[in-house]
Amino acid sequence: MVSSTWPTLIVSFLMLFLLTPIQAGQSQANEESICQKAYGAIQTDQSVPNWLQMDFTTDGLFTENRYDLLAGRLLYSGIVDGSQCPGWGMNVDGSPNGCGLEKAQPAVNQWQNQFDVEILSAAQKFGYPPRMVKSVIAIESQFWPASDWSRGEVGLGQLTNAGADLLLFWRQGVYQDACFQVYGQETCQRPYGKQESWIQAAIRGKLLRMADPSCAQCKGGVDIDVAKQSIPLLVEGLSASCQQSAYLTRRFTGSAPSSIMTYEDFIKLSLANYHAGSGCTTYAFQNTYVYYDWGSLSGHYSAGCPNGTGYVRKIMKSLQP
Repeated sequence: MVSSTWPTLIVSFLMLFLLTPIQAGQSQANEESICQKAYGAIQTDQSVPNWLQMDFTTDGLFTENRYDLLAGRLLYSGIVDGSQCPGWGMNVDGSPNGCGLEKAQPAVNQWQNQFDVEILSAAQKFGYPPRMVKSVIAIESQFWPASDWSRGEVGLGQLTNAGADLLLFWRQGVYQDACFQVYGQETCQRPYGKQESWIQAAIRGKLLRMADPSCAQCKGGVDIDVAKQSIPLLVEGLSASCQQSAYLTRRFTGSAPSSIMTYEDFIKLSLANYHAGSGCTTYAFQNTYVYYDWGSLSGHYSAGCPNGTGYVRKIMKSLQP
């Protein structure tokens, strides 16, 4: 999810003064496609690659990929019995050894596909490509939803404070749901960007807890049902990044995304923005001239930014058959 390494003051400035949240009352249900609306009209002769297609079934999402982190967690938690392997299937650094990987792979296959129904449902609701959602989860957490509060990364999508900001600014329904669990009508009728910083922090904290499937009494320490319920929140975060990316495109180029880049390029831009944050995307636009396709923008993320272009490359690689 969005990294917190970009200086906090710059991110806060951008959020408060550059971004305009969705107006209250906008419906969240049955939206045609948040990202396509943000992009603009897709030309009839514009080819859309397979990974951006919406016409998928759960069978089409099925994968049998090797995930070492997931295998290690399944072995460590006892979900997979590694007793017949040296070191119970694990190396001294906590990674799975060869025997552990072999023992864990059937469970890894089952585990990575148990979220497909929820992924497909949320993707169809918000009009976001289902394969992309699954690939983001694979890159962010390898489908192991346990949270690491010391690093500020929560759940399947590794939601962070900066990622919560993105959601709360751009997705009014998410903001209202979180706000009303902490405050009353008088406070929550104000947009997120108009709130005092301490109120924003409390709402962000609530949103992060809503996405947290940690459960001391559950097998492996995670509540799978809560993890599944958090998937629509992840899809809204990806969609919010499309809205923010479209806003930044218009601000710095004066044009709608559809007039200067393909939809494929726009989704790649939104993924980089989702990972690196709006400060990094702003820097890329400010240092790109004439052409604003992904090939041009991707070379202009500053050295001080998290690797947004590398994140996109990982996503694209994970989408390969």
